[in-house]
Amino acid sequence: MGDFGRCSLSTTSYSTTTGTKTLLRVQKLTLPEAGRVTSVKFRVYMSGAPFCTVDNGKALIYDDSGGAPNALKAVSGATTWYKADGKQWVEFTFPGGVELDAGDYWFGVVNELYCGYYADILTAGGSGFTVGGSGTDWYNDPPTTFPGGASTWATIIYACATYEVTSNTYPVGLLKKGLASGYHCFMNAYINAKIAGYDPLKLPDGTPL
Repeated sequence: MGDFGRCSLSTTSYSTTTGTKTLLRVQKLTLPEAGRVTSVKFRVYMSGAPFCTVDNGKALIYDDSGGAPNALKAVSGATTWYKADGKQWVEFTFPGGVELDAGDYWFGVVNELYCGYYADILTAGGSGFTVGGSGTDWYNDPPTTFPGGASTWATIIYACATYEVTSNTYPVGLLKKGLASGYHCFMNAYINAKIAGYDPLKLPDGTPL
C-alpha cells in the first residue's frame, strides 16, 4: 500500500472553492505503478456562510487524454464533513477500490452545497481544469466524459490518494530459481524411474505419452 499526490502540508491558503453542484474542478495526480486506488483525501475547510455548517461530498476520478481529463473512472461514496471541525483532511472511499494502470489521473470533489474551500499550495502555476454551468448537478449526476469548454485552473491543491499494488510481476531471479528447481525435480524422478526398470514417458504397453 502507498500514497501518491500532495500529502505533506507546507504553507497554505484556503481561497479556492471546491467543486459544487454546479462547479466541477479536478487536478492531475500521477499513479506511479499499476494499483487499486482505495481512497483519496483533500485538505479543506468550510466557508463562513450561515447555512454552511455541514456538507456532503463525493470524489471523482477521470482518466487522462492528451494532458486533459477525459472519461470518468470512478465516483466515491458520499462523505459528510462539518464546519466545526475547521481545517481538515476529508477522505473519500471508493468501495472495492478502482483498478488503474500507472499514469496520470484527474481527481476532484463535488459538494452537495457551495460551502467548501480547498487548501492551496500555490495560487498560480497549477495544472487543473474547471467547468461550471447553471442547472447542472455534478453531485448527483457526474458527467461520464469531462465536459467540453473547460478552462484551466491555475491552483495546486492538497490531494493525497491511497492505493494497493496489484501487479503480478515476479523478480527474474526468483523465476529462474523456480524453473531450475522444477527441472531438477523432474530429472531426479525420471532417472529413478529408469533405474526401477520402466520409462515414465511411456504407458505400460510401451505407447509413448
